[in-house]
Amino acid sequence: MTRAPAIESETTDIGRFLGTEIETQGFAASRAVETNVDDYMRAFEEQRAYESVRDQFQKQAEPLLEMGVEVIIPAGGLPMLLFSKEKDFNIGGATVLNGITIAAKADEMAVQLRRLDGTSVSRSWFAKASPEAIQEFLPSP
Repeated sequence: MTRAPAIESETTDIGRFLGTEIETQGFAASRAVETNVDDYMRAFEEQRAYESVRDQFQKQAEPLLEMGVEVIIPAGGLPMLLFSKEKDFNIGGATVLNGITIAAKADEMAVQLRRLDGTSVSRSWFAKASPEAIQEFLPSP
């Protein structure tokens, strides 16, 4: 799940790419939580704001649970970082992955593979964020 509708289609595109290009099975859907950067900044500091974002996240997970989703991945750095403090995070029986620990372990594995056989990282399929997503992070005039 992603944090904004502007990013939802990009997340779905990545999921489709993964599903067709590397034959990963089971990508179900992408959902957007109606939040913005300021909502996350407040949620890092205020419990009530955190609960509001978490409640919205859970609400957007409901249709995914109805589809039989077993794993939910918060898409984007802010949702991943915000929910990283949750231990054993699960919504309706579906595991919510901690993207921060996944990224750390992936980095460790990349270093080990490089040392083991020279395998290097490929970034060939990552695309630049949309203008709408970039604009949200820029200060307003």
